[in-house]
Order: sequence, then C-alpha cells, then structure tokens
Amino acid sequence: MVTTIGLVGHVAGLIGQHHWNTQAFNETEYIVHYERPFTLHIGQPCPELKALMAEQKALSAAFITAWNPFSQNLPAKENIARQDELKANLKRRGLICIDGIGKHPSNNWPGEASVLVLNLDLEA
Repeated sequence: MVTTIGLVGHVAGLIGQHHWNTQAFNETEYIVHYERPFTLHIGQPCPELKALMAEQKALSAAFITAWNPFSQNLPAKENIARQDELKANLKRRGLICIDGIGKHPSNNWPGEASVLVLNLDLEA
C-alpha cells in the first residue's frame, strides 16, 4: 500500500500547462482534521494516513478541494458553495470524506478547505 502523497499525473500536467508554482504545492501543508489531526506533505510517507487507510480498509486516498480552480482566486461565498457541492457529491457516492485544509506555511495565499477522500478512483 502506497501512502505517500503526490501530484497525480493529470494534476501535474495541468500545473505544467498553467505555469503554476510547483514549489508552492510541494511546500503546502495538507492538514487532515481527523480524530487525531495529521499533516500530509507531497513526496513524504505519512504513517497516520497509512494507519487510517488500514483501519478503513481503503485502497486509495485523495486530498482534494473545489476552492480556487486553476489557482484563480474566487470569492469565499463561491468557494464555500463549490466545496459543499463537492462534498455532497462524494457522500452520495458513499465515499468516506474527512475535512481538511491545504495551507502554505509562509505565503499569503489563503488556506483552502479540502477533503481527504478514501477509495476515490480516478474515474470519479
């Protein structure tokens, strides 16, 4: 079981197409608000994620957000509505969702509400 967070090929490709700062993504802290919160870092193993996945018998996990698509800053009200819609869609599919936030530790980009989704496949 792989429990290292990384940029999925499709996302990494989008980043390249849009000239996004991959360093900022790599430095961002992806915080999961689980019973005992833990932080994910791209390219680093996460024992807490491994334990959670084993506990839930999950074969995959994804940390995703509907906030600020393609790094285009949207009004908070729109971001909240987009995130609520995403979570409702995931829950309708019967997926386990745990709230979180992606936040760079030192830049001025606001933290983005996110969700860790267990057993999400690439077709979803």
